[in-house]
Amino acid sequence: MLDIVFESLKSSGLIRADARFRYNVGLTLGDVLHLAVRCEDDRYYHIRLSEQFDLAQEYASSLRAYERFPEFVPQPLAYLHHRNMQWIVTTGVRAKPVIEEDLLRLRRNSSLHRGLIGFFLRAREQAGEPYSKDDAFGLIEGIDSRFSETELSNTCSRVTGSIDIDSLTTLSHAPQHGDFSVNNLALGKLGLTVFDWEDFGRVTLQGFDLAILVSSMMRFEPMRLEELRATDGLKPNDDLGWIGDACIALGIDFGRFRKMLPLYLLQFLMLKDLYSRPIRRRVEKAILALV
Repeated sequence: MLDIVFESLKSSGLIRADARFRYNVGLTLGDVLHLAVRCEDDRYYHIRLSEQFDLAQEYASSLRAYERFPEFVPQPLAYLHHRNMQWIVTTGVRAKPVIEEDLLRLRRNSSLHRGLIGFFLRAREQAGEPYSKDDAFGLIEGIDSRFSETELSNTCSRVTGSIDIDSLTTLSHAPQHGDFSVNNLALGKLGLTVFDWEDFGRVTLQGFDLAILVSSMMRFEPMRLEELRATDGLKPNDDLGWIGDACIALGIDFGRFRKMLPLYLLQFLMLKDLYSRPIRRRVEKAILALV
């Protein structure tokens, strides 16, 4: 199998025919094989392979993301397939994974702070028209319908019933990453890199990505999210002051953002049907604590 992949890299010109290279293999729970390929001429590629999932759509999403966020997205180079096997090739990134502690005490004007604020500024530039009242009602109705026959039905109704439609119309249609969580971020010499863009554009409510980043940083712990929601304001030098900076970059009022947290988390559950039950339950508990 790997021989076919490596031959495709040579035939597509990504690796010289006589090049020497080494690679590392990793496997995720989603039946996706990850390859890191390093060549002697310093070329570096990351490859995702699968026989279970259609990677063509993921590649298309990555291309759209790269067009909008070129400084933050590993460049998609090729989508290839052979029989039931598919693989995506992107430029490799030499960077250190971001962890929760990096964000819990994020220093203002640090490399990570600059990267995040730069990302959210770019996201604001990419935003479209504000939600109309019809758009807002449609969003609420869609969420209510999705959870109407689940154990979260009553909770969902409380969340959507508490949302001020006029406040939704202050937010813009803006394609969101979809899983802007801590584990999808890395920081290197060239700045912030954001991985895993397969859900790009499936959610368009401005502020969603920031909500997921904050929630994942807190590991969706109900008490910590409750404390954030009860916070009237954040000072720039607070440990979590960067959240206020991110809201400013996005053009969103912090007070409105914190009130929208349970709605953002409901959207996240809608998007992540394939998440394991323990993870989904953790998100559900966070929502329950916020209503």
